[in-house]
Amino acid sequence: MLALLETKPQTTKVFSRKDPRMGQVQDFQTYTEGTRKVMLQRKLVWAWMLMTLYFFVSLACDPNPHPEGNLHILDGHSDTNKEPGIADQNSEATPETISQEALPPEEITTPEDARSIEPSTNEATQPEATQPEALPEMQLEPPLPEEIPALPEKEPTPPERSPDPTPTEPRTEGPPPDPVGTPCQVQGVPGTCMQTTDCASPNKPVPGYCPGPAGIQCCVPQTTTSSCDPNAKPQPNTGITAPAGLGGCPAGMTRVSTFCIDRWEAFLVEVLPSGQTQPWSPYFNPGTTRVRAVSAPGAVPQGYISGDQAKQACIEAGKRLCTDQEWLRACQGPSGWTYPYGNSRQNGVCNDARSVHPAVEYFNSSQSWVYSKIQHQCLNQLPQSLAKTGDKTGCLTAEGVYDMMGNLHEWTADPTGTFRGGFYVDTYRNGNGCLYRTTAHNTLHWDYSTGFRCCAN
Repeated sequence: MLALLETKPQTTKVFSRKDPRMGQVQDFQTYTEGTRKVMLQRKLVWAWMLMTLYFFVSLACDPNPHPEGNLHILDGHSDTNKEPGIADQNSEATPETISQEALPPEEITTPEDARSIEPSTNEATQPEATQPEALPEMQLEPPLPEEIPALPEKEPTPPERSPDPTPTEPRTEGPPPDPVGTPCQVQGVPGTCMQTTDCASPNKPVPGYCPGPAGIQCCVPQTTTSSCDPNAKPQPNTGITAPAGLGGCPAGMTRVSTFCIDRWEAFLVEVLPSGQTQPWSPYFNPGTTRVRAVSAPGAVPQGYISGDQAKQACIEAGKRLCTDQEWLRACQGPSGWTYPYGNSRQNGVCNDARSVHPAVEYFNSSQSWVYSKIQHQCLNQLPQSLAKTGDKTGCLTAEGVYDMMGNLHEWTADPTGTFRGGFYVDTYRNGNGCLYRTTAHNTLHWDYSTGFRCCAN
């Protein structure tokens, strides 16, 4: 048998065709009759060896066959669809019958397969070989596994729907009361809430004092609102001078801890080239004018001033701006109070309770554009707006410093820009009382609410 396997066939010619199963080009050879017989014998030997191997494997895997007969499973295929030459599934398989069974021919290249290929012209000269005796054919490769049907795609889960909102019951509240005709007051002067179109001269509608829509305002006599000329430069501080200092401090100052501080918010005087001074209107920004800081009671303090201008005015007076620590120490006193007068807010003790923004009142509008006009000279000339220094006698620290809460914001020496204490509209949004601090602007900023006071060593 080994000799048959070692027999080498002799080829006479080589040509090629494409194998329809493998999709590859394979070489086929035309053999002489003797050569083909050797090849067929070799295939029989391989078939016998494979069947023998199959027999022993079957015994090892299933030593107790079912009495009703087994389905022969090979590489996942049952033999219920029989191929020619395979024994009936109910017949008993023995080594003798297995050796005699014919195998499927579909994967053996037989002489008929070779003849089915058209020979080349040189092949016509070859003598026709005698057809050998038909031999059983064997299966070289197991059949391909059956195609597994694809699983159906999982249906998409529909998105969860949130429960429909429970309808709310309509509110049955009645309409708000009509504010037209109700009494109102503007800076203590009585008036009546009405439509602005109904408030005729010499009366004037003032917003912010009546409930309801913006078109309903407090109608008061024209005399309750100041008629201000923005080009005029009033001089309310003419003749006011600083009193002597306390505790060895310069004029207008008092000692607090280890430093001196102005007792009142500062106003300005203009310094002439001769060195003489003249009044400066506290409603106008000094620009590049040479000015000097003065601290005295009964004066209209200087608003409309930037941090840099305030610093220069203190230097001109032989002083300096207070540091944040000095300013806080002076406002809170030795006990560290929240307000200059104690730890509990007392409305109206300082000038900190104006209910209507001066720009809203002056321009008779609550629209946002009015806040771009906060440098207007007339805002601090409205009634019940900026107070004179020392007028609020209860707004006094334990060491005798006035108006450190409310009236005007006060610049400190912080080079990045800080003013403290609030002003006559607000002393709580950025901190309560002495703790109020605004850092939103640099030292070039100024408006109607920014003022200052000086410190000294």
